[in-house]
Amino acid sequence: MRLISFFLTTALFGGCAAWAWSERYPELAMLEKNDNAIPSIADLEAGQELVLLGNCESCHTQSGGQPFAGGYAIKTEFGTLYSSNITPDRETGIGTWSYNAFRRAMRHGVDRKGNHLYPAFPYDRFAGLKEEDIASIYAFLKTEVAPVRYEPSETKMSFPWSIRQGLAGWKLLFHAPAPWAEKEGKSDKWRRGAYLAETIGHCGSCHSPRNFLGAEKKEKNAYSGGFSGSWYAPALIGEGSKIGGLDKDNLVNYLLDGWDLHLGVASGPMIKVANNLYDVNEDDAYAIAEYFLDLNSSGSEKLVLEENFDAIVWQKKPKNLSETVGRGNEIFVRHCKSCHKLGGKPSTKGFFAVLNQPFANNLVHVVVEGIAPAYGSAEMLMPAKGNSLTNAELADLLTFLRETFSDKPVWENLHQTIGKIRTKM
Repeated sequence: MRLISFFLTTALFGGCAAWAWSERYPELAMLEKNDNAIPSIADLEAGQELVLLGNCESCHTQSGGQPFAGGYAIKTEFGTLYSSNITPDRETGIGTWSYNAFRRAMRHGVDRKGNHLYPAFPYDRFAGLKEEDIASIYAFLKTEVAPVRYEPSETKMSFPWSIRQGLAGWKLLFHAPAPWAEKEGKSDKWRRGAYLAETIGHCGSCHSPRNFLGAEKKEKNAYSGGFSGSWYAPALIGEGSKIGGLDKDNLVNYLLDGWDLHLGVASGPMIKVANNLYDVNEDDAYAIAEYFLDLNSSGSEKLVLEENFDAIVWQKKPKNLSETVGRGNEIFVRHCKSCHKLGGKPSTKGFFAVLNQPFANNLVHVVVEGIAPAYGSAEMLMPAKGNSLTNAELADLLTFLRETFSDKPVWENLHQTIGKIRTKM
């Protein structure tokens, strides 16, 4: 199957590349000075807000690196990409980029020299931004970010993805740089939330599945759950969504603080998102919450919890445990019970939502790596248990938790999932 997919991909890419060869973009002139380069429609305060909403600093900053200087590794099934330097440095950043060059990158995914950018930079989402918002982002990056002279590592993609010009064919199939269309009959707050979520927030880039060419599935598949590396980004609408029936405050708490009683603790890539959203205008967070809760008004699965969590507290020792669940029970008592308890009894408070996800990936990560929580929920620290548990013990523990505290079916291929995730750490 993999071989067939490879040949189909190569043939499709080759055909599109042949067409795309004539669709080359010209190199745009270098900006001689930054003076008078900022469009008059730019608003620095709005630019800062949009940069936070877009999670720009997190993706363009490597661990231990300077803000916005690039080098952050994005591992995909097609190869490893390294984010670009978007500081105003003239040698290695965007210091020589005119506004027209920046706008072209945001709308069409093409850099100043005319090279196609990989869609890990979500220009399929950014293309819908209003002109004044692109101008505001440009102004913020050019005037409020310190220039850093740093050349990120070279992106290394497998064939045929290594042929950048072939991306023109990918764009022909999956990218339509159309302006954002406002929806009638909705409140101003709903429209603001929809605009932010669908453009700069690019929520669907993680929370929607992708096809075999790496394009985001939209329309009926939008927000039905996706993957960011080996982390699962849960469904936000429809079947599998856990936010239907919640109050806006629940979702806003999670977005801004990385924690809510019903949604649990943010982990993995969502921690960086919450850290950025921590400083955004609260009205924008409420607008995004209103948008997604409205989309969940029908057809979603409501996550029903009692406020005091009595419904999910292990009231007494279960009888007739299977051998696997029995071992998991002992591991829970030994490694987890001291923290995960309520009224002296074991409880799933804090991880009930992740326990009910369709894939075990996130709970594997959380147990093995722990959680260094978001700014707004610093007390939700969880120590890593990876050095204390073997793969087999971890599988027993997760089986116990799933069978004891969830009415969902057991996770399939749990041992394989654990092995793959721990091998890549």
